[in-house]
Amino acid sequence: MATGPESVSASWGPPPLETQNGIITAYNLTCQPEGLVADLLAVYPAAGNYSLSGFSPATTYNCTVFAVTAGGSGPPATQAVTLFDDGTKPPQASTHMSHMFTLIAVPGPVPVLLFTSISATVLQISWTSPEVTNGGIQLYSVLVKTRASSVFQANVPGEQRTVLVANLSKI
Repeated sequence: MATGPESVSASWGPPPLETQNGIITAYNLTCQPEGLVADLLAVYPAAGNYSLSGFSPATTYNCTVFAVTAGGSGPPATQAVTLFDDGTKPPQASTHMSHMFTLIAVPGPVPVLLFTSISATVLQISWTSPEVTNGGIQLYSVLVKTRASSVFQANVPGEQRTVLVANLSKI
């Protein structure tokens, strides 16, 4: 289960004794963004609950655990890796692929901000989306303070990139 934008908690138990094919010496864990080739993420000495970091925000990952004996890494078993942080006990034989989605994070900065005078009392504000969104942009908060301390504030839907500020006083 995702515990943050770049971290998860993963837990698994050993496969059934009759399928172990020797003494389990470690567990290999792979996690990959959906659609990409897996890289070995880590090697763990025992089944249990582990906190993992280094993930990308707002990304779906496929994770798999393989038991390792002196003969090498075995195949995945028939149940899913349990990704959670609630302290519950992991299921037995939980060494097959599991899907996990990391949490969203704060987006990067707005790279371009443009101000266009529409009239003496109306200003148009436009912008471009952040290069790194860390998940979908739900809304933009626009705050304008004038010299006279008047304030304009608007929450603009994430797909919108412009807002009009009206009723400004002439200088």
